[in-house]
Amino acid sequence: MEKERQYQFDRTEVCRNCGGTGRKAAKAEGNWLLRRMQQKQAAEATCDVCNGTGRVEKHTEINITVKSFRECGMMNDE
Repeated sequence: MEKERQYQFDRTEVCRNCGGTGRKAAKAEGNWLLRRMQQKQAAEATCDVCNGTGRVEKHTEINITVKSFRECGMMNDE
């Protein structure tokens, strides 16, 4: 015997890439001293994940299948 459940969720969440600000600091190149100096002066760019809104739509699908232990073939009958 087998049971199957399906769940679907649509959610609006805060963008994890920019933290909900919609802006992301430009990545600095070079050695550590140069990067540190550029971080202080770095121009922020629009987040490419949320396009500057700070929010994203998230769609989740979950399929759960429950089977008897004997049906899975995991048990050795001797």
